[in-house]
Amino acid sequence: MDSRNPAQFDAHKELMLHLVTRGFRVQTPLRNLKGEYASLETFGSSQHMVRLLSYLEGDLLKTISLTNDIAYKLGQTVARLADSLTSFSHEFYTMYRSIWMLSELHRLSSFLFVLTEPSRVHTVESVLAKFQTQVMDRINSFQHGVIHGDINEQNILLSLDS
Repeated sequence: MDSRNPAQFDAHKELMLHLVTRGFRVQTPLRNLKGEYASLETFGSSQHMVRLLSYLEGDLLKTISLTNDIAYKLGQTVARLADSLTSFSHEFYTMYRSIWMLSELHRLSSFLFVLTEPSRVHTVESVLAKFQTQVMDRINSFQHGVIHGDINEQNILLSLDS
């Protein structure tokens, strides 16, 4: 997250508050002494947005033995998250661009130089070409919206009551 971008901070705040209203136990922004969710502060010669988030008790998923029950509940939660995000929008996300977005797939080919084996380069080029024709050429017919995009064992907290 860019700590110099107030619009991004606002979008994150609104997203967290949206998820809370949908019953998710997520960190939430707390108001500062001025009653604001974030403030622009100067550190040395640069300015950055600063915010305070609530604390959540729990253990990272990576530290827990994954059982079938936990995996099932995790799948349900991720599905509920995806469903909840369909009703969220924020102006920031309509303008935001990141290399991790589907619309930016064309930029990935500029990173193929890191692959040293020609067979791997060929495989990636083949996958990118198929993805272009099977997905990107029809992208406007798909539903657009915000997705989490980075659900992994280091981004999930588990607790006895979750």
